[in-house]
Amino acid sequence: MRRSRIRNAAGLGLAVMLLSAMTVACTPPPAPVAVPWKFDTTSLRVNSSQDEVRDPIFHACISFSGCSDEPYVMNVNFTVQIGVPNSASTDVTGGHSCGHSPSVSAGQTITDGGCWRGTKTFSVAPLTITDLLTGNGHLTVFGSYNWIMEEDTVGVGEAASGTANILKDALNQTLAVGSIPSDLSTLLSLITSNLGSAFGILAGNIPLFGLGDDVIGGALHVGIGASGDLGTLLDGQIGAASFPSIAIPIVELPPDINGGGFYTMSAAKAFNGEHFHGGCSLGTCGDYTINFGSGPG
Repeated sequence: MRRSRIRNAAGLGLAVMLLSAMTVACTPPPAPVAVPWKFDTTSLRVNSSQDEVRDPIFHACISFSGCSDEPYVMNVNFTVQIGVPNSASTDVTGGHSCGHSPSVSAGQTITDGGCWRGTKTFSVAPLTITDLLTGNGHLTVFGSYNWIMEEDTVGVGEAASGTANILKDALNQTLAVGSIPSDLSTLLSLITSNLGSAFGILAGNIPLFGLGDDVIGGALHVGIGASGDLGTLLDGQIGAASFPSIAIPIVELPPDINGGGFYTMSAAKAFNGEHFHGGCSLGTCGDYTINFGSGPG
């Protein structure tokens, strides 16, 4: 009788274990939680001043605006979920009133805080491969279209806001109606090609905003809401890849894209030594070297 009880107890224990395993297998994983993720300008070096004009004999400053710059980074930021119609959103950080004070002379590097950095903190729920396979959330693509500027008399906030609005519509026509490929090794190229299409739509719809603050250059830094094994997979594809150059024809604003890169939410990432040259006037050009970074907010 005792032996029978033992056999029955053992059988019941095995049944409970099997039932528990089946329950775990059928229980969807918890939904990914949104976390803050920051994109920032960490340092800016003025190699040559956009404002600098000196007489050829005594090399005295003869520029009405002085021979040092008030640089700033203005970011047109965006988020969009792949395959979620009308999920795109945009905003602008930084702007005309954020030109660095005091002004920065050639050879100086600034690293202090302030709105000249154009800092943006996103809120994104990172996904793993399991999340993708089980449909547990939608993959978010987010990032910042960087405008490298030197403060002059007139701001360019209207141009940035107009660009943000057009970019939102363009993302809703591309990534928001796309789908995750079954072969995840092609995910990065899908994102890149769709963003290229979005900026093509942007370039075809930009009105002539006119001139204001001086444009030194432009870049695009793109984040992918991935961590864990999906983040590792994408990090292996991204490496030190930069975003392909995109020309915005005819107009100075928004600027051409000639720099940038990609990051995931696996770990912080630095984008060091990005070079921008432009705003040429009266034979002088602004020339800046900038370090950017992304990481937990």
